[in-house]
Amino acid sequence: MDIPQHRHCQMCGKAIPLDEKFCSEECREKYVEFLKKKRRLILIMYVILFIVLAIALVTIFYT
Repeated sequence: MDIPQHRHCQMCGKAIPLDEKFCSEECREKYVEFLKKKRRLILIMYVILFIVLAIALVTIFYT
């Protein structure tokens, strides 16, 4: 039994032809939304980290 060359959809994992990244337009749209949410979360984490570091520095230098 020989399995043909293929890749997997980046969103759902279904087998797809080598020249495609997603199995459907729906999966592509879900992936784009996933990336937007991921970027937003990373930005929020950096802002929180900056705030915590700023509070720590102010506390250290002004006490």
